[in-house]
Amino acid sequence: AEGALATESPTDRQPLSSSPSSSPPKKKTQCGDRNLADDFEKHAALLAAAALSPTSPTSPPQLSSSPGKESMSPYELVLRSELLGETKPTKSCRRRLFQYKPDGDAVGCATTPATSESPISKRSQELLRTPPKTPRKIATSPFRVLEVPAIRDDFYLNLVHWSSQNILAVGLGNCVYLWNAGTGQVTNLCELAPSDPVTSVNWNARGTHLAVGTNKGVVQQWDVAKRTKIREFGGHVSRIGALSWRDSVVTSGSRDRLIINRDVRERSPHTSKLIGHRQEVCGLQWSPDHQFLASGGNDNRLLIWDPVQAVDTGSQVCNLVWSVSVNELVSTHGYSQNQVAVWSYPTMTQIATLTGHATRVLYLSMSPDGQTIVTGAGDETLRFWNVFPPTRTAATLGDFGSLSFGSMQIR
Repeated sequence: AEGALATESPTDRQPLSSSPSSSPPKKKTQCGDRNLADDFEKHAALLAAAALSPTSPTSPPQLSSSPGKESMSPYELVLRSELLGETKPTKSCRRRLFQYKPDGDAVGCATTPATSESPISKRSQELLRTPPKTPRKIATSPFRVLEVPAIRDDFYLNLVHWSSQNILAVGLGNCVYLWNAGTGQVTNLCELAPSDPVTSVNWNARGTHLAVGTNKGVVQQWDVAKRTKIREFGGHVSRIGALSWRDSVVTSGSRDRLIINRDVRERSPHTSKLIGHRQEVCGLQWSPDHQFLASGGNDNRLLIWDPVQAVDTGSQVCNLVWSVSVNELVSTHGYSQNQVAVWSYPTMTQIATLTGHATRVLYLSMSPDGQTIVTGAGDETLRFWNVFPPTRTAATLGDFGSLSFGSMQIR
């Protein structure tokens, strides 16, 4: 067989004693124990060159695929390091899969020193000494479900938001209710005119003021401690379905396709407008460092403002929220899967899909510790998900598991 070691066959051996024969004896061929086939070295060189060359569409899956190092076992990392040379040497060098003597030309390769007794390279030894990183797992089921009767099943509204003071604001009809996650107490903050129902709610960073958007395109600023309305802001000609705070600036998105920024400290607030969506703005969220604004609309577009970036999600974007511990954000969607998507920023690759709601996931907010998100839908449920890892400076807010969420109702 090609590539096999050549050995003497029993039929080629001469007997120790034999009678004279008329034919002359055959000439004995001398063979060594490492006599390889002539074309074996050529095939080995081609195999090594194929391993180092860029992958082609016809390459086998195990060679063309390049899985992330976090998902590979130490054995796989060492194997790829030794055979495929994935060590990024300082100088380009040629590594052979089959080699019976040291290669003196490969100076830049991460090979084992001559004094080392290890059969593997220094890089592979470092990989073995490095503890493997366990990939983070995201639970795909909610750990609590809170019933919310009569919550509106409207894709364009954002009626749930969680404050830094661990208080959940929920808009029901023309009223805004506050639910304390620590005590379970429910408070009615305000009641608007029946002809102008609540269409969105959003807390400021300190959890002291609540912005309330209405069906007529008005933004109201409420002092929660005093339970009084401070002021109102105009600028939109239709309902406000999305709100987000950036320090003292409140940003609103409306059915009129506009995004407006207002500074609540000014007597006549400075206003700037962002135009980019072709249909109603359904979701708004500032990043934790207040440098980027993410917006989603009924045009199936997810925009990142400054720099501008768009991702086609394949379904209506209902809501958005940024993570405070990792470079990720969450978006909620409607038809056809009613899913919650987790995205990695800035690559905008989807890393997780959470399902469980029976209808469009219209509402989304994050807990003050940055680990849990709450989602709401027209199926009259609020679902709590553990999505993000804890932050180093996260404050202890109590054990949510001690509360019987399933037996509670808002209103």
